[in-house]
Amino acid sequence: MKVIKELTMVLSTGHITKKDNDLLQDTYDNRYNEDMNLRMFTPYPFKIMHHEEGWVIYIPQELELRGNNAHEYLKQIYGNQILREFLMPEFSEAFIDVLKLAQEQDCCWINFDSGEQSYEDLPLFDW
Repeated sequence: MKVIKELTMVLSTGHITKKDNDLLQDTYDNRYNEDMNLRMFTPYPFKIMHHEEGWVIYIPQELELRGNNAHEYLKQIYGNQILREFLMPEFSEAFIDVLKLAQEQDCCWINFDSGEQSYEDLPLFDW
């Protein structure tokens, strides 16, 4: 049996801007699938789930592209310019940089949690 492992990057909600948080909230509030009882479908190249302390973001990756090949594939498709100009012009550069960092670390999930630690290498926003 082959077990698929998906890594999660966990960091403080302070690494996203208030505007990013509001965009996530608006998207979450306006996307609801009653059949699946999920609010995870978005117009962006990622999925959103809300929890008491923040957000969980799922960055889809093709199963056969996990591991070493995943980053190169996603870099080609979701390069910073593509994300910024075509897919997510509303989100901050800091938010997009966290998505890219997650991809570089082969993480499919990002858990933004207000109770988690912040990292000095990433921008920090006080809101």
